[in-house]
This record gives sequence, structure tokens and C-alpha cells, in this order.
Amino acid sequence: MPGAATGHLLPAAAAGWLLARLWSPEQFAFLATYGDELRTPDTRAALLRTLPETEARSYLALLDLPDPWVGVLALRTWHDRHDLLASRPAELLASGVAEALSPLPAALAGPLLTLTDLVKRYSQGRGYAGPPAIDLAHIQDLRVERVAELGWGDQVPETFVAGFLSESLSLRQREPWINELVRVMDVRPPAGPIRGLTPHEVATLVGSVADEDAEALGMVFAAVAEAVSLSPDEASQVAAEITEFAKPSADSAFGAAVEAIASCGVSPAVRAALVPPLFYLRNRLKAYGQQVHSDLVEHTMLAMLKC
Repeated sequence: MPGAATGHLLPAAAAGWLLARLWSPEQFAFLATYGDELRTPDTRAALLRTLPETEARSYLALLDLPDPWVGVLALRTWHDRHDLLASRPAELLASGVAEALSPLPAALAGPLLTLTDLVKRYSQGRGYAGPPAIDLAHIQDLRVERVAELGWGDQVPETFVAGFLSESLSLRQREPWINELVRVMDVRPPAGPIRGLTPHEVATLVGSVADEDAEALGMVFAAVAEAVSLSPDEASQVAAEITEFAKPSADSAFGAAVEAIASCGVSPAVRAALVPPLFYLRNRLKAYGQQVHSDLVEHTMLAMLKC
């Protein structure tokens, strides 16, 4: 283990820090406590001398994370992280958040940036008053056709996002949450402020849950996000490729995402869970007059079902 091999080169605090799992709350908590001791030039040099280069770079990147964000990541649940973000907006929600979090792995940085953007988006101009009250248990009883009963309108409670990331659920239990994420996905033609969640934010969230289906869920929603984010001209060009060649060019982001789905990394259970919300999304796009985008979502769904 790294700590055992570096006892004479690193300060005592570093041994425990290195023994904690990389990017874990325990490691961030250790850094929050012993940051001054760990952030010395000698410690940095010792990390580079002692560890393989790739591993050393990860630890050095962690040392460069600003203290306020170390405090957020030291918390064990997304609910607690949300509460800290909401209580210290001036310190944590200033410009440069994406740059500050860039050293983190995507599975950690992505949902944190989404949660941060939600807090900023719905507190602009009125001070942060907290998200609407929400009974998370009620989510489990809803189907796609009934999600409007929650009465959230276009403002997605950050507590819902934190709950989606925090809850340890089976795929079947997670289905109503995914349905609601699809309902609040903003797929209108770009105009004015974002309402709900962007398609890429939804893809980030479903691909970040801590379970075995995350990769497959993220794969499908990445393709959906690329499809609905295309301009009308781009979407028509991709649709023409599908008409002529039966699939989009793999050189495009949408084509690459669909090709990943076609590699059959999506299990039958995930396919069954995603058919209702994707049908709902396809029909919603039609209602907005976005027929070509609707067709691309249907093509994504068919690629998934052919696995």
C-alpha cells in the first residue's frame, strides 16, 4: 500500500491520507483536517518520487482543490452536500466552479456541477430560499403519465436531484425517478432561461448513480442528449444519414453515442425500464413541432431494443 512504502518520505498525516480510497469522502475529510501539512512542497515532491506518475498526478490534483469544495466533498451524502452548497452560496457558487472542480473524476464532478447549477439557477435574483417541499417517498408511486401530480412546474427541487444521487435503489425502484427526470428535461428550442434540467444534465445524473446500471443508463441518455441538443439543420442532416445508410455517421457525437448503444451494453432490464420514458419524450418532441428530433429519439430507442 502507498502509505506503508512512503513512511520515511512523507509526513505522518500523508500515510493515512494515502490509505483512504482515492476520491472518497474519507480522503476529503482527511485533507480538510490535515491540509496544511499535506500541501507542502516537500509532500508534493515526495508523492512524485514515490508513486507511479498517473497516481501521483491524481493526488496532486486533489491537493489543489479549493478548501470550500474539500469541505463539501468530505460529506457522505448528496443531501448534506446540497445543504452546504445552499448555506454558503457566496463562497461556493461564485464564478469558476467548473475550473475548480476540473481535477475531479467525471462521475463526481458531473453531478456536483449539476447540483451547483440548479442552486444558482433557481436562486438568481431572489436570494436562496431553499427548494420547494418534497416528499421523496411519493416518487416511488408515480408513472410517466402521472408525474405532473408532483406539481413542481418547471423548477426542479435540488432535493430531488440530491435524493436521486443518494438513494440506494434497485433499477425498478429507480424507474419513477428516471421518469420524472425525463419529464423535467428542457427539450424546447433554445429560447430564454432553462426550465427544468438540460438534456446533458439528465444524462450526467442517470450515469452517476452508484449502481451497476449507471453505465448503461448514462449511455442511452448521452445519445438522447446529443439528439435533442442538435440544431434543426444538424438534426435534419443526421436524419438524412439514417435514411441513406440506416445509421448516423460515427464521426458525430450522436452517431458515436448510438454506436455505443448498439454494442449491446444495455441489459434487458434497462431496456424495459427506459421504453416508457423514451416514448414519452418522443411524443413530447412531436408536440413541440420538433419532428426530426423526435425521430432521432426513436432511432436511439430502436438501437437500444435491437441489442
